[in-house]
Amino acid sequence: MSNILLVAAAFPPDQGVGTLRISSLAAYMSKKDNIFLVTNRKKGELPAYIKKASFVDICTESGSFKNNLNTFRVNQKKYQSAVEGMIKECHPDIVIISGGPFFTFACTKTAKKHGVPSILDFRDPWIFDIREGWYSRSTMVERIVHLLDERTAVANATRVTTVTDGWVKLFKKFYPLQRSKFVKIENGYDDAIVESIKLDNPHTKMEDTLVITGFGKMFYYSDKYSLIFLQGLKKYLDAGKKANLLQVGSRESQADSLLNKANVAQDVLQTTGFVDYKVGVQKIAESDVCLIIDSRNHALGTKLYDYIFINRPILFVGPKNSDLSKMVLQFKNGFACTTGEEVFNALQTLKKNDFLSEKPSREQFKRERQNKLWRDLIYGLIKNEKTGCHFL
Repeated sequence: MSNILLVAAAFPPDQGVGTLRISSLAAYMSKKDNIFLVTNRKKGELPAYIKKASFVDICTESGSFKNNLNTFRVNQKKYQSAVEGMIKECHPDIVIISGGPFFTFACTKTAKKHGVPSILDFRDPWIFDIREGWYSRSTMVERIVHLLDERTAVANATRVTTVTDGWVKLFKKFYPLQRSKFVKIENGYDDAIVESIKLDNPHTKMEDTLVITGFGKMFYYSDKYSLIFLQGLKKYLDAGKKANLLQVGSRESQADSLLNKANVAQDVLQTTGFVDYKVGVQKIAESDVCLIIDSRNHALGTKLYDYIFINRPILFVGPKNSDLSKMVLQFKNGFACTTGEEVFNALQTLKKNDFLSEKPSREQFKRERQNKLWRDLIYGLIKNEKTGCHFL
């Protein structure tokens, strides 16, 4: 039995998407190991498997970049202090640090100071998260300032995990002296939570209306491709077809302006507001088409795996030959579009009550499969530390 210290600002009882990867791992490892935690101050109870926790009262960013940087440094020091206290009290065999937010990442230095191996988990890239708006002056200045923070965190980590082959290649390119540290462990649908949902048949209630559903963020990652999608949807509606757009999540600030630019009626888009993960999966299971809009070349968001689990057709709108595009096109009813005309043609092709795949193979996409990779990595590093076999 090992002692594992998790460092994660987002953790249950929080219910956001940022909790899913680390909480699934924690629950899985708790079956045989002691789980300790450093996290933000919470409202509500932690999961029962947490042996001991240290809560950090973080400061909230606001105002100018200078003020935000000062706040980042304060939160950084608070987390380092909390981790140092837990290392001295709980004697972990390994420290696993989840991000973002990224002020937790300095804790690799704290772990190394005490001779404890650490894993740095990038759910998303930090400095090299390239998307629309990345080249703005303010973003460039921020990234340059934080480059040293990321470089130091990577240098002090024993291993660094991320979720796609593309991101592993990107990290290796920018950190060539640390190449051997980077490991891919994908996301997945949370089988421990959602496998009780019945998925035998799609059952949307509107017989003559195509229900297009997005889980979580819909327009957030790309105004460009969001507008392309809405232009294709507009043409579909103008052809006399009926469609409803449902966002299982909170309506985004740019939604109204994008709908106006595409001349799509505001009430075509309906939103549920925030719902917990299982309820959200049940909602998308009642749709005809699952939507992803993303401009990033190497992203594979968690929602993709949830869509594969419910086995509904997927419509991806984003760059050609991206990791998402390649993944979606593997399926019979997976569509990848880069223009409004392609979106229109895909919507014309899609049918109500159809499936993503006639013979779904969900096993390879579940989180349990990825947690086993985590387990092997964690135990391997602990064994190396105890036997003195260091390869870095």
